[in-house]
Amino acid sequence: MHHSHYRIFISHSWDKRDAYEQLRQILNKQIPNWRDQSVPRDARFDKMEADELKAKLSEFIKGSDVVVSFTYPIAYHSDWLRMELMTAQELGIPIVAVRPADNQRPARIVTDVAKAECAEEDIGDAIDRVVKASRARI
Repeated sequence: MHHSHYRIFISHSWDKRDAYEQLRQILNKQIPNWRDQSVPRDARFDKMEADELKAKLSEFIKGSDVVVSFTYPIAYHSDWLRMELMTAQELGIPIVAVRPADNQRPARIVTDVAKAECAEEDIGDAIDRVVKASRARI
């Protein structure tokens, strides 16, 4: 059980709300005191130009300790996800790639930039490792 008060940005699409809710449930079990830094459902970023969208995403990501993303292949088709991952890298926020049990071929767009890759049941340990390593560099 992990007890740190991590601020976690979950990379997700509101079109795929099930994956977001699944990650929230896993985090609630493994890191009871975490805070969700994700873009809220009522945020209306869909009609923004790329620069404005990146600025808005940066506001959410820069206040996070870690960015978490599933490695489903649909990641290859998401410009939004690319922008989230790129922004996290630019801000020095570590990324954890989570392999769902039903995903045998993880998307390299996520795993290539992740500081850790893990199965769902190991997400708490992976977050602990990358956040502690990130804080040690400061």
